[in-house]
Amino acid sequence: MKKTLIALAAIAAVGAASAQSTLYGVVDLGFSKVTDKDAEIISGGYSTSRLGVKGSTDLGGGLKGSYMVETKLDAATGGVDTVLGNRGASAGVSGSFGSISLGRQFTPFAVSLFNEPLEYDGFSTFYFGSVQSDRVWQSNSVLYKTPNMSGLTASGMYSAISGNTYTSVGGNYATGPFTLDAAWESDKKTVSSVTTTTTAWNVAGAYNAGVATLYAALQGAENGGANKQTAWNLGAGIPLGDGMTAQLGYYSVKVADTNSYLGAALVKEWNKQTRLYGGFVSSMMKEPATAKDSTTIKAGVRYSF
Repeated sequence: MKKTLIALAAIAAVGAASAQSTLYGVVDLGFSKVTDKDAEIISGGYSTSRLGVKGSTDLGGGLKGSYMVETKLDAATGGVDTVLGNRGASAGVSGSFGSISLGRQFTPFAVSLFNEPLEYDGFSTFYFGSVQSDRVWQSNSVLYKTPNMSGLTASGMYSAISGNTYTSVGGNYATGPFTLDAAWESDKKTVSSVTTTTTAWNVAGAYNAGVATLYAALQGAENGGANKQTAWNLGAGIPLGDGMTAQLGYYSVKVADTNSYLGAALVKEWNKQTRLYGGFVSSMMKEPATAKDSTTIKAGVRYSF
């Protein structure tokens, strides 16, 4: 019995040494005031509060296994989303060929938006009028990513759920101060025997000029009907010194008429784990006719671990 316990302890030690797991998360709390509404304490003013675990293990032969599970939290109430892993749950393997993974994962289209100055987060104008329709995560997906090829990386995703299919491809090229992103997606859904396919594309570029990072993007989307959209975005990230940065973004989306969105935030990196933030997002609405202009003002603190 004693020898068996010693053997099990040795196996556990080897497993612990070969697998590396990390518990991580974000707690983001602040105040928010929306036009015609009372001020309130909110969770996720800048970044969604979350809790996750991720890890990797050496599989030998130049291969590495990896996994992650991430769940949204409501830090204002202490609530946990009813779906564990709703912000992502995947497992995969990587090597000289790149990587392949299965599960609920970031779409290549969403990844093509990540380099905008407002960080595709709580003050981002994309969230208010994006042609992307919030397909940030895709369930039941298989995702392939190429290795870095002299600054160029590409990815492709496919998902099929109960007759509905999702496909997305994307690429990123980075060299010196320039970054270029491009992506396309197709989302085919059938509801009550009616099938609708929505497609979207995004092309974006960023240039780090030292005194500021400048950003521009063009987008388009259509669903085979009247809802054909075109959009463009301009933005800038301006370092102010002492850990402070001004982030600006302007987004314009046109269907029959044009809606515009303006976002601005001032962030202070207190240390590696702590960010203070404050800013606003305003919407200037022309369609539908019943839509009203509004402004959301937010300020808070984000801790990451």
